[in-house]
Amino acid sequence: MNSKLISGSILTGFGTLAVVASSWARHFFFTQYHIARGMSLAGAGEFHPGPYGAAPEAVHLFFGTRVLLWVVTLLGLALVVWGLWADYRTHE
Repeated sequence: MNSKLISGSILTGFGTLAVVASSWARHFFFTQYHIARGMSLAGAGEFHPGPYGAAPEAVHLFFGTRVLLWVVTLLGLALVVWGLWADYRTHE
């Protein structure tokens, strides 16, 4: 195995993991927000999130971050293909 194949696999794996985690983070924060709100309403009768008062539906990942995550993933895939091609050429 060459270094391009290993580094490409690592980049692709972590890039894909980051894309999946960032897409599910909004759902996680939405759920936590409403659980905290329900617990607060049941206990004290009022809910105020303080400086973090934006509704969780309004929270979106910055477009530049999304592009960066996809660039990392695509760079990893390119390294994997390059490594496979190099292995193929050496075995011929």
